[in-house]
Amino acid sequence: MTTTYVIDTDNNVTLLGPKDTEINGEQFSSEADLLALAEKWPDGRLLEVRNSIPGLEPATKISNTKKVVNLVFRTINQLMAPAAASTAKPKKAKAKVAKATTKEPKAAKPAKPAKPAKQSKSTKTKTKTEKPAHADSKKAMVLGMMQRKGGATLEEICKVTGWQKHTVRGMVATLPKSGVKAESFKNGQGQRTYAIR
Repeated sequence: MTTTYVIDTDNNVTLLGPKDTEINGEQFSSEADLLALAEKWPDGRLLEVRNSIPGLEPATKISNTKKVVNLVFRTINQLMAPAAASTAKPKKAKAKVAKATTKEPKAAKPAKPAKPAKQSKSTKTKTKTEKPAHADSKKAMVLGMMQRKGGATLEEICKVTGWQKHTVRGMVATLPKSGVKAESFKNGQGQRTYAIR
């Protein structure tokens, strides 16, 4: 069903009802219709219509007629939509655009469920390091190498595990949290060595 509006000489915009026979003003049902009317209006009338719309900042001039007509038509549709959608009242829904300031309230969004508290980094690390190392895991291999006589050099551990040096140092640093006492020293060749005594 097409919505038809009537604009009178005082720039009152009226929604045309299905039983309305007396029409005082110019009709438009689309943006193209309103543009055709605006091109015939005297200078300044489109600016008056635009400035009478609530919620829009008043303008002093019109530089693009099509853009203004688009804005006016969209705003009229938004303001008159509740009246146009109501089929219970076939009467003419008269409303001067300047006074049609009521808008449908937005429905409140349902509250989101609370997220569980995040673990702190120290808790995560502690939980991670307290797990026993699997016999075939890289950590278990490193621990075995560190228990040898003379321990294991940083380079040896990197070669066996494929880890980078900072990863090895990080793993060794977490060992005391799981109850393992590790030593770090330089061997006779000056290589960083880790051992478990």
